Amino acid sequence: MLSFGLTVYNVLLMCMGNESSLDAFAWVSKRALGYVCEYISPIGRVKSDDMFKFDVKPKDFRSIGYARALRSVGLLLQMRNLQTFDLRCETCEFRLECGYQSPPCSTPLEMRYSLDDIESLEAENQPESKGLYETVDFLSLGEVLRGMGAYVDKQGGRLVRISNNESSMAPGSVKLQYETSDGNLKEEVFSLPSIYELCVHLHKERSKPSRSKNIFVGSR
Repeated sequence: MLSFGLTVYNVLLMCMGNESSLDAFAWVSKRALGYVCEYISPIGRVKSDDMFKFDVKPKDFRSIGYARALRSVGLLLQMRNLQTFDLRCETCEFRLECGYQSPPCSTPLEMRYSLDDIESLEAENQPESKGLYETVDFLSLGEVLRGMGAYVDKQGGRLVRISNNESSMAPGSVKLQYETSDGNLKEEVFSLPSIYELCVHLHKERSKPSRSKNIFVGSR
């Protein structure tokens, strides 16, 4: 290792003021880097071209789950007394057009929420659990959007759009657009009874005790 380092140093001295020797120095430098990688790697040679490549996937809404993210959006809409929405999903941002009247209506209010916004708002507005006999409004915007998100999560899809502002739909219905796992765009319309049934079913699933939960914890 030391002798190879001295060789590189000597070549550098030779290249001083001699442009024709720069190619030789570049070759030796590359060999030196490869030698160092082989010396320090516990699993063998590491290509120098791969040393600074990072396999890091960008974080998006699927990383936290659409159900979780959309529930936060629904709660925000409820807090602002908004009843009509048209939500479009980008990789890391929700874009909404909203209105205060019952759908269908004009949507003068535009809002955007990034993934960081959702996580911050979620941390600031953690709901207090009311225990086993908690009363849930399954047709509130928080629960409706949560249900739509959970549906997409279960399909392994990518959310495209959710809207309750279509004049062709029955009152209380929601149109859902998402991309399936095989890349096809799918559109479904959920009626008010089907939304209620979906949200109740999901609530029951969440309420089931975990098998790994210690039944003696918190019991006195």
